[in-house]
Amino acid sequence: MEQKKYDIFVSYSRADIDIVRKLVDDIHVKTNARCWIDWNGIESGDQFVDVIINAIDKVDTVLFILSDNSMASEFAKREIDYARNTGKKIVPVVVDGGKLRGWFLFFFGSVDYIDIKVPMQYDKLLRNIGDWYGADVKSQEPLSLSAETVGKKAAVSRQVKEDAVDTGLKKILSIPREQKGLLCLACINKKDKSIAYFTTDEWESISESIKSQYAKTGVSIYEDGHTFIIALEDCKTADGDNRFAFGGCGKDFVGVKSYNVKPSVFITGYNDTIAIIEQCNGRKDVWGIQGAPAAEAAWNYKANEYDYMQWYLPSISELMLINKYQDEINDFLSKYLPAESKVSNDWYWSSTVCSDDYAWGVCMTDGSSYGVDLLNGSILVRAVALAK
Repeated sequence: MEQKKYDIFVSYSRADIDIVRKLVDDIHVKTNARCWIDWNGIESGDQFVDVIINAIDKVDTVLFILSDNSMASEFAKREIDYARNTGKKIVPVVVDGGKLRGWFLFFFGSVDYIDIKVPMQYDKLLRNIGDWYGADVKSQEPLSLSAETVGKKAAVSRQVKEDAVDTGLKKILSIPREQKGLLCLACINKKDKSIAYFTTDEWESISESIKSQYAKTGVSIYEDGHTFIIALEDCKTADGDNRFAFGGCGKDFVGVKSYNVKPSVFITGYNDTIAIIEQCNGRKDVWGIQGAPAAEAAWNYKANEYDYMQWYLPSISELMLINKYQDEINDFLSKYLPAESKVSNDWYWSSTVCSDDYAWGVCMTDGSSYGVDLLNGSILVRAVALAK
């Protein structure tokens, strides 16, 4: 068997070569990982493709350097698509603070990416790589430190030491989500934006000072390999209205599969939500409903000021799983939030359509599910997000 020579394939734009070179040097020096990177280019187009494919095939991880330069590259999309289709771990790393857009927003919009200009995130990246490839990586310096960052460095260091006082936290965070059971409290770390999952016992076991560093974001559910995060409350308008029309009545949504009967396989609503919003944007349907109110309400939901996750309108499969464990979810929510956060015994929209005039809805009272008339339907929305 041929011995693998590299662990990480680095996809980047040569316009970012200086900062990428510093990153790759740090990975080589401070972890045991070996990076494959094309510094000089390859002359023949056909040979170039063969070399890239061969290099990706032989690594476990693809480090994608996200920048305005790389997002302008059509070939970058092809590298990421190939890596995804061959089951590689894809780690997006932002190097210029630019905002995701277009194809890259669609692909990485719900992914927890690393900004290496943020010291703790850069440190986290190197630590993760060290864990994956066997190095004990100590706290590292970021690529560059602004004057403001240098001024805050000592305070950040003290806080990290204070966090370490809670000896149980590290163990809690190291346990994979799928080993924690049916429901977890999903939280965002207010400092480094990482996602953490706590069982009820775990949450109660940590100190109040540690709890204050996390913002409650939702309830993570896991069953048979299916996992997602349920919003803490139903969506509401600025005026407090919690019922929404679907929109798009009479429209055949391109790329959205229509189900006359409930799908026999588990599906997610993320891509359908995007398609529905995009194809209803700025348009009125045959009954004069502007846009896609239900999908837009889910997409724009935010649990709190720290919430950066991308929420969406759940599929019929995701709604049925919420209904299956509605009592458990509501009991779980009651431990942390007011009563109005509970999933109501009422109808909720899914993003799964039946036809041009109907979309699937679920009644949480008895679990019944029907195609709800897009004209007359004005029902509840509970957003969900992909678990990370």
